[in-house]
Amino acid sequence: MTIRTYPFWWLTPYLVPVFEREPSRLADYLALRRRDWHYVGLIVALMGEMAEDTDHFAAVERGLLSRKRKDVLADVAPDVPAAVLKLVLKLSGELWRPASYRRLAALVEDEHAIEVLRRRKAISRRAIRTLYRLPPILRTEKVMSRLKRSQDVEELIFTLDVVRRIRPDMTEEDILRSLSQCKTEEEEDIMRRWVQHHYQHAPFPAPPWRGNEDLRPITSFAELKRLALEFDNCVRTYHLDVLDGTSYFYRYSEKGRPVATVEIVRLPGAGWSVGDIEGIKNDTVPATIVGRIRAIFAEAGIGAMPPQLHRGSWFRYY
Repeated sequence: MTIRTYPFWWLTPYLVPVFEREPSRLADYLALRRRDWHYVGLIVALMGEMAEDTDHFAAVERGLLSRKRKDVLADVAPDVPAAVLKLVLKLSGELWRPASYRRLAALVEDEHAIEVLRRRKAISRRAIRTLYRLPPILRTEKVMSRLKRSQDVEELIFTLDVVRRIRPDMTEEDILRSLSQCKTEEEEDIMRRWVQHHYQHAPFPAPPWRGNEDLRPITSFAELKRLALEFDNCVRTYHLDVLDGTSYFYRYSEKGRPVATVEIVRLPGAGWSVGDIEGIKNDTVPATIVGRIRAIFAEAGIGAMPPQLHRGSWFRYY
């Protein structure tokens, strides 16, 4: 028989031979409700290549609508938990593709995923696709609520990996909790805001030199912000340079009075060197004080870049 239309979607080639043998069976399938079609689709999808065996399919189909569903599932896919049958009752839309049913069956075996699915009144194919793509630890309702677009999954996985790397001081649970607590007016901006938050709390690298009473290293973003406010300058914008290991800042004071911010820079292949020394509001620092600061660093083995040199033109571009 040549099939010209597909009234039963992708199941049509499997069911037509059944109707040819027993025309009365057509009425049984025409009477099925949407959730019943999802059950049929699940079973046939789980049969895999065995569904192509006409005799095997006929044997399964013979009791497909009359036997207890858990018994049919046990015969077709004994490793799939029977809990999947309850979830089938909540599937939305028309008949799904076979791959979607297989993903559903796989997710039922994951405790995180099934908890999300059990709580939902309706389960969409998009939700299954999203859950399946997520690592098990991310399969939570709070995470799912953040994923508005299909590309959000890829963005989340990438961002999570970045946060793991920059926050070795946090546990996996703490990192995920921080995502659920992150708020922004624009939901599409949530991943960027989340990673920015963690960059601002990421531990700074160890200072190139531990400093002394007057020349103190700035060892966190919070301290860098305070330094920027104290000196009314823009050093906080160099935050990522510090994390990247190309810059480090020190606060210089005399008799407890703030005098200068000092940036030391890493020269490619040549180690650290004293760079800019700026006063409050980027005012020029007296040469005598600059000399004292450079001398302190020189004793620590850190030389000074001549002020007329620009490290961007000398060491970054050719």
